[in-house]
Amino acid sequence: MILHILNGDCALPGWQSCGFSGEVLVWRENYLHGVIPETDDLDEFNRIRAEELHCLAPEKTSKEIFTELQQMHRTLFSLRGGDRLVLWLDRCPFDQSLKNHLLRLVSLMSEKPELYLIEQDVVWNEEAFQRYRDRIDF
Repeated sequence: MILHILNGDCALPGWQSCGFSGEVLVWRENYLHGVIPETDDLDEFNRIRAEELHCLAPEKTSKEIFTELQQMHRTLFSLRGGDRLVLWLDRCPFDQSLKNHLLRLVSLMSEKPELYLIEQDVVWNEEAFQRYRDRIDF
């Protein structure tokens, strides 16, 4: 399995247009705002984050946000040794905090996937993704 993680919904159309193989997950979490719990218990982490994010996005309930966070983590933790994880990130503070969180989560996995970090100072649109289409075998 190949899992591509994107840094936001705005990157999804560009990624989809390039025909990469594998699944894609838009990581919808903002680690720059609110309390970041110091716990390895992901249920507790996501519960606290859901309450914090609800304050930033009151149109969603904390329960809805918690469910989304749980699903993102379940997808990541479904990877096994031999699977590939591709992180498409830029160098902004948002993505750097996302990278730190994802690398920490991967470090907790008993079977670690092959990790590919594609980090450029770009906006991830079709043109930016296309530059990698012929250089990587995904």
